[in-house]
Amino acid sequence: MSRSLLEIGSVCRPHGLRGELRVKLHDPSSDALDVVEHVWTEKDREQPQQWRVKWCRGEANGFYVVAVDGIADRTAAESLTRQRLLADRAELPRLDAGEFYLADLPGCEVQTVTGELVGVVSEVLGSGAQPQLLIKRPERDAAMVPIVPEIFTSYDAERQLILIDPPAGLLDLDRT
Repeated sequence: MSRSLLEIGSVCRPHGLRGELRVKLHDPSSDALDVVEHVWTEKDREQPQQWRVKWCRGEANGFYVVAVDGIADRTAAESLTRQRLLADRAELPRLDAGEFYLADLPGCEVQTVTGELVGVVSEVLGSGAQPQLLIKRPERDAAMVPIVPEIFTSYDAERQLILIDPPAGLLDLDRT
């Protein structure tokens, strides 16, 4: 997947008979679908397919009903069920200071606030209320660290560096 495309949610199922899609955003407070002109769907790491958003309607808990050009009936909408929903970062609202996209974290070096090298983020697991960093460590099992303000203290995009302040024992769970 292109680094310019960010996963923002998934297609849950068709909605109605006219090709509308019921989608769920990873961040229920996101207004991404209110501002983007295009979305992409992606299945099993195949080439993402672009769609122009005709209209969308927000519902509770991060759900939206979305109509896109090229999907005109329920059968066509069903073909997109369970696909990832992507948006181009250039169309998304600017991030505020201290904000970041989870998609930017893999490949970052992770250090503790005391300067100890932990490893490199191999992936971000989950995207809901408490996503976790899966950190590949040299000569040790991978560590899982929750992305919560008490532990995840900073992210430096330029240096590709994450600082964490883990509670005692969190990084030693592979030794128990």
